[in-house]
Amino acid sequence: MTRTAVFRVDASSQMGTGHVYRCLTLAKALQAAGYRCHFVCRELPGHLAAIIAAQQYEITLLPAQLVSFDPTERQPYQQWLGAPWHTDADQTVTVIQRSLGGSVDLLVVDHYGLDARWHQELRPATKRILVLDDLADRPLDADWVLDQTHGRLPSDYQPRLLRADTQILAGAKYALLRPEFAQLRAAALRRRQAAVETPRLLITLGGADPDNLSARLLVSLAQVFDHAALSVDLVIGASNPHSETLRQSVAMMPFETRLHVATPRMAELMVEADLAIGAAGTTSWERCVLGLPTLTLCLAENQREVLANLADAGAIQTLPIEAVSSPQMLQHAIVEGLAHRETLTAAAARITDGLGIKRVMMALLEEPIRDGRPLRVRLAQAEDCQILFEWQCAPRTRMFARNPQVPSWEGHQAWYRNKLADPAALLAFMVLGETPVGMLRLDPVASTQYDEISVLVSPEHYRLGIAEAGLKLLRRLYPERHLLATVLADNQASHGLFQRLGYEPISPEQYRLLPQD
Repeated sequence: MTRTAVFRVDASSQMGTGHVYRCLTLAKALQAAGYRCHFVCRELPGHLAAIIAAQQYEITLLPAQLVSFDPTERQPYQQWLGAPWHTDADQTVTVIQRSLGGSVDLLVVDHYGLDARWHQELRPATKRILVLDDLADRPLDADWVLDQTHGRLPSDYQPRLLRADTQILAGAKYALLRPEFAQLRAAALRRRQAAVETPRLLITLGGADPDNLSARLLVSLAQVFDHAALSVDLVIGASNPHSETLRQSVAMMPFETRLHVATPRMAELMVEADLAIGAAGTTSWERCVLGLPTLTLCLAENQREVLANLADAGAIQTLPIEAVSSPQMLQHAIVEGLAHRETLTAAAARITDGLGIKRVMMALLEEPIRDGRPLRVRLAQAEDCQILFEWQCAPRTRMFARNPQVPSWEGHQAWYRNKLADPAALLAFMVLGETPVGMLRLDPVASTQYDEISVLVSPEHYRLGIAEAGLKLLRRLYPERHLLATVLADNQASHGLFQRLGYEPISPEQYRLLPQD
């Protein structure tokens, strides 16, 4: 059965492009998990409809209209919306009725101009609502609230929620980043340890950069660095209105300078950079994953909290806006940033690991077990070590394990710490509500493209269909993986399980499942 998700999100020259790009990251994961994704966006200057459509998502553009200034509404977000909130709600309902059968499974709302009034108008047209936010400043009616701000706490939202059962996903560990950032993290952190000869500077000031700060930065840099002292990668968005003048400026720079427009190689450029100048927007989390030392500017009111929290953590070096047009201030900041690369890298890398999209998908996805209760998966935590040890020591667990010997507590603790620290492995727990009921593990098989599956169910929860539901969730969460399962010959229940789930036998004791198309 195909599920449907609708995204109500905008981009514009005023609000930038970050909201749409993080929604595209979530849409890709939902699509891989079996969702049909449809975007509803307003036709504002700088909208990204072409980019959304190019990624093969359905999109409906709502007409922009003049909005009278209302002092009772939150500004500037009411103006950003491009229509009164109730008009926007009516138009979105109409899209769902005419194009999507009248109701959808999930409504994702990423807009500072929409609050609980809008959510309640849409409730009859959706089963669940996920709100993406960064402000914690208005009433919300949502099943999930996701705020990826470093330092954000669930308590910041609880007084503003209309539902007692809203699940709050708070903090940078939930940052919606494309998978390549996590995949390149280890290589990036290794590269940060190398000596720097000619520093490579990455400049990324958001998708729109309406004030053309990028050009002012290039002018300042050209006055204080010569051809051997620096190289620059300048990244701008497709909606940047200054792209042609920036091309001309780049061609005249005294040192190697490259312009990248709406590049799909952002992760690689961040790995290759030694220092960045960037805004305190959504790319902050990308830079943190890769441990990229950054001179960070505050370019919007909603970035102030992000900037302050990252600065307090030592993860960035703040750059005052006046430094953009001051060659000497800018030069001093760059020299300081390069001198403190090691400490900036270490602090930034502690902020987030790049696995936020998987954590969010684990919160959203569920599979019913035999009695109908929903099973979910979450990543393992340090405090889960004891309960997994107890399960590992159970006689039935050892009966079907390749190593029948009961592990020692000391050996188990060492193994568990190594698994948590291994970026190539997955250690996760299946849960009913908040109760752990089993373990799922993926371990890379050396010199192959396969990950080997291990599944273990709590002895108190046998015969409930937990392993089958967990393996279905695993496939929806990791559709890109080549999976390998090893089953002892006399474990007939597990042989039957993998056969039912479509795994292909490749030997008497092994099955495989290839990535989904």
